[in-house]
Amino acid sequence: MTGAGGMLGLDVLRAGERAGHELVGLAHAELDIADTAAVEKAFAERDANFKALRGALQQLAEARAELLAAAAVEEGGLRIVSEVLRDVHPELLLPLATELAKKERTVALLALEASGQLVFAQHASAGKDLAALLKQVFATFPGKGGGTRDFVRARLSEPSASAAAVGLARKLLLS
Repeated sequence: MTGAGGMLGLDVLRAGERAGHELVGLAHAELDIADTAAVEKAFAERDANFKALRGALQQLAEARAELLAAAAVEEGGLRIVSEVLRDVHPELLLPLATELAKKERTVALLALEASGQLVFAQHASAGKDLAALLKQVFATFPGKGGGTRDFVRARLSEPSASAAAVGLARKLLLS
């Protein structure tokens, strides 16, 4: 964001960080918005960094999915990966769930502890209804979200309930 050297800019940066956003603040000395070439250069650098981050997160998701799938114990004919992610980049959640769902008879029940985000994903061969499972979890742990039989996204009203919600989802899935 521009104008980060001023009082309002600093307040906006702090508020964004408290809300869990990663903001880059630039003071006037770092970026003069009247200089078109400088603005274009800043956007090009941001885009390149974003693309590099996405690539790194995808590689990390692939590697972590392999480790989690290898460590998962088969239960009821399914490989269930239930994991509460701590201290990870929030953008890792979706690619990790997607990578796990590529594996036959695998169900991923993932949560991001800091935000209460949930992602449940499965390979079609798992044959469960994750949308119905999410509704059952919401009966105990309120939140908002939805999706399909094979892939749901949600956010719990109370992020501190992430581990308990994933545990309940696992229990319901096996019952």
